[in-house]
Amino acid sequence: MKRAFSSREKMIFVVCVVVVLIYGGYRFGYQALQESTATRQQRVLQAEKELRQYKDVVREQSLVSRKLLAYKEMFAQKGSDEQEMTKMLSEVEAAAQNINMKIINMEPERIKKGDFYNYFSINVQAQGSLKKIFEFLYALESQTYRFRIDEMRLEKYSLRADELKCQFVVSRFLISK
Repeated sequence: MKRAFSSREKMIFVVCVVVVLIYGGYRFGYQALQESTATRQQRVLQAEKELRQYKDVVREQSLVSRKLLAYKEMFAQKGSDEQEMTKMLSEVEAAAQNINMKIINMEPERIKKGDFYNYFSINVQAQGSLKKIFEFLYALESQTYRFRIDEMRLEKYSLRADELKCQFVVSRFLISK
């Protein structure tokens, strides 16, 4: 049997429904909105921080671009592969003459081509004192020539002399056109 609610029971039911609605609105409306707002504020703060970092990078962009162009110009291959190899051979020979180093043999190796660069290398055999050899290697690796010494082997030339026989590979990377 169904019995109708008394006015007191109706009032308690209405109050319970109102309390449940208020709690539901508070929990799923207000608190969710607060959490969403806090999350958005965190994202905005993070984005502002990243923006400040990128702003510093953009400020220095022109300086970096100028330096990059200078390096690109410095390491750009200006001539053909054969011209660059010939130039490299003459630079090694000139560096040896400046230090009075005796070069026994110089043999160019095959040019290795990469996606955007060419790798030039020369196998050099020289003779001299340890001091002269190190002066020669220092001169080759200095800013003037921009060579790299990839491999090196030293041998005593004779038992009595203080001269050494040196064999090394000199290389250079150039940006291809």
